[in-house]
Amino acid sequence: AMAAFLLGLPTTQQIVRAADYSEYSKTYGFFVQDDWKVTQNLTLNLGLRWEVETPLVEKQNKSVSAFDFGYIQPSQAAARARLVTNPVIGYDGQPINPATFNVTGGLLFAGKDTGEGLYNTPKDTFLPRIGATYRLNDKTVLRGGFGLFAGFLGERRGDVIQPGYRQVTTRPTTLLASGAVIPQSMATFPTSISIIEPVGNAKGRQTSLGTGISFFNQNPEVSKQARFQFGIQRDLGWDYVLEAVYVGNYGYDIEISRNINALPNQYLNTDNSRTAAMTANNTNLGQQVANPFAGLADYAGTSFFNATIARSQLLRPFPNFGDITTSVNDGKSWYHSMQLSLNKRFSQGYTLGASYTWSKWLQQTEFLNAGDATPTKMISDQDTPHRLAISGIYELPFGKGAAYLNDVNGVVDRIVGGWQVGGVFQYQVGFPIPFGTNMFYNGGDISLS
Repeated sequence: AMAAFLLGLPTTQQIVRAADYSEYSKTYGFFVQDDWKVTQNLTLNLGLRWEVETPLVEKQNKSVSAFDFGYIQPSQAAARARLVTNPVIGYDGQPINPATFNVTGGLLFAGKDTGEGLYNTPKDTFLPRIGATYRLNDKTVLRGGFGLFAGFLGERRGDVIQPGYRQVTTRPTTLLASGAVIPQSMATFPTSISIIEPVGNAKGRQTSLGTGISFFNQNPEVSKQARFQFGIQRDLGWDYVLEAVYVGNYGYDIEISRNINALPNQYLNTDNSRTAAMTANNTNLGQQVANPFAGLADYAGTSFFNATIARSQLLRPFPNFGDITTSVNDGKSWYHSMQLSLNKRFSQGYTLGASYTWSKWLQQTEFLNAGDATPTKMISDQDTPHRLAISGIYELPFGKGAAYLNDVNGVVDRIVGGWQVGGVFQYQVGFPIPFGTNMFYNGGDISLS
């Protein structure tokens, strides 16, 4: 068992056929900006950006674009008939009602079912910027500002979705007594096994039935970050300047992934104490029951073609698919910080700088349970509450105009003069540990899953 785990030996040989694709998205930005000196002591910086982005386009029209939520699959009639003749007990101990067992939804392809673009893009991305500086006196300055920033959809959507344009053909392989695979040339792929060619979008809304799928949100928002700060800067004399600044950031309409075909929360056990009831609930959901899709041609080549299927699969919103992944703009983030800095201007051959940041970063970008209505709010995995940085530069006192060797000729001065020594020290609290599905148990043993 150990050898098999370490080697990870394959037991099949595969040929993969895939289609090429090319894609593009364009972005245009327009801006106006002006500095306005309102009074001798007050200056405003005013600006406005307008950004327009075209949808991502796959030039050969081979990509999935959307999902048809209302489409009734032809296999619905057969699945309902089987539930009548061979009832399946549902979660509540009662037979699943054939009349309400809906086999719906289907993938749509760009250029065939929808327009050329894979999604629509908003045209109202206006991003204001304002800054203000006020000189309180000869040694003190107040500064503040606000800006709205946006990300590009095309940056995050660099891949197309082509489930019908990739196909895998599998052949059995021969193993040695040790379990190792006997090397085989792909040129000797058995003629008795037909190479399965990609069918493209020919299956239309029957594409990828019985598997997990993904599609583009057709009307995405542009993720935005609202940044604001206010600070005071003070000249302490002796070439030292002290600055204290509050910096905040609020992110909204952040694009995050969502499985719209998750098992509804009503079937989840709310008892988190790992009791017998929780175990029984999980057993009930995972139990194999008669499969109403068994043997139907639309599901050939998938596990949905088998005689049995997990009870939980039949309770999903779209039981004819696995996970259905798309994007939503429900993500948010919050950042607050106090930033202190002390800097000495370069004089007398050296400069010093020190900065300290005390911050808190929260995010709401992940669903605790896939069926939750909203993502859960938590400490960000990039949160570092404390950060200290100290830096300095010292100019060595050699060469013309310096304390030592100031009377050397030009050649020697080029060798010994102008040297500087610098250093940086940084201290930062580490990022939170994302445990994910890892589990730790007391009692001497640690189990990771």
